[in-house]
Amino acid sequence: MKIKYLVYTLTLIMALYSCSNESQEELRAQALADLDLPTGEEEEGEPGEENGNETNLITYDGEIRDIMLNNCNRCHTIPLAFGAPFPLLTFNDVSSRANRIIARMNDGSNPMPPSGLLPLNIRVVVEQWREDGLLEN
Repeated sequence: MKIKYLVYTLTLIMALYSCSNESQEELRAQALADLDLPTGEEEEGEPGEENGNETNLITYDGEIRDIMLNNCNRCHTIPLAFGAPFPLLTFNDVSSRANRIIARMNDGSNPMPPSGLLPLNIRVVVEQWREDGLLEN
């Protein structure tokens, strides 16, 4: 009986380790690639030429406002609801608290929203917005 249990346990462990574990960076890259972001190109070269300097930047107006509306504004609104300490309705509300928002969105023991961690693809977008410089539009 012990051998059967041991074989089962080892098989399960091997199966778990053989599965491909995507790194956080790979998941982040995939989440950003799945977004339909506008592409901004630098103004160098002749019109119509490819210059290879394309960038996709996350903006409050483009992505973050909808994330806040769909996930935060049930409580973080005016009037405040369910014990929320501040509104998250405007660019200034959100950008001034970006670090705190991101920390709570990623806090598994005390997440925001209280119902549980948001999907990784949403959290990645908010983190990328911060890395892109908290752009409004």
